[in-house]
Amino acid sequence: MIPTLRKVVAESSSPRAKAAAIQALGAFNDFESMPVMLAAMDDADPLVRGRAGVATATIIGADYLFRAEDPLPKRKAIISYVRKSYEKMKNKDMKNKG
Repeated sequence: MIPTLRKVVAESSSPRAKAAAIQALGAFNDFESMPVMLAAMDDADPLVRGRAGVATATIIGADYLFRAEDPLPKRKAIISYVRKSYEKMKNKDMKNKG
C-alpha cells in the first residue's frame, strides 16, 4: 500500500490524487516517505504543497511553519531546513540500527 501511495505522489498528474496519497502517507507516519514529501512541498499546486507540509510535520514530529501560500523564497528556505533535519534524523536512525 505505501509504495503505491508514493508512486501516486510521484507520478500522478492529479493534484487531488497526490494530496490524498500524501495525507495517507502522513497518517501512516511513514518516515521512509520523507523524500517524496520534500519533493511534494515544492509542487506547483498549493493543495499538494499544503498537504505535504502537514504530513511532514506529522512524520518528523515538528512544525516547521511551512505554509503552501508563502512566497517561494520562504518555502525554499523551510524545505532546505526540513531536508537537513530529515537527513540528521535518518543518519541517527541508521547509526542506531547498525
